[in-house]
Amino acid sequence: GYTVCNDSKEVLLVALAQKGGGKAVSRGWWTVHAGACAKAVTTPLSSDAVYLLAQRKSGASIVTGPERFCITAAAFEIPGVGHCKTRGLAEAGFTRTAAKGRSGYVARIGPVGLVK
Repeated sequence: GYTVCNDSKEVLLVALAQKGGGKAVSRGWWTVHAGACAKAVTTPLSSDAVYLLAQRKSGASIVTGPERFCITAAAFEIPGVGHCKTRGLAEAGFTRTAAKGRSGYVARIGPVGLVK
């Protein structure tokens, strides 16, 4: 699975995206309290990468990246990538986390972003 741990001192909102088999999907939001972890994917990972976006409650991104996926302000599960605005959705940058060959992954987020 995929677990996100919040090592910062504030509540974070987390979204994930995956690509595989010619399909992509983005999902969010998980609320991860300070000092806590959230299991976002409970099945073994099958894709080479999981893409991560983490925001503060204010909406400011703390983990972002170059891969663009569609999001909404409310809880979401959005198939496909691209054409977000024409589909009535927002778009955000996600960072790639390497999951290749792993059945599970833990992403740790500190006060200034992803902890390597």
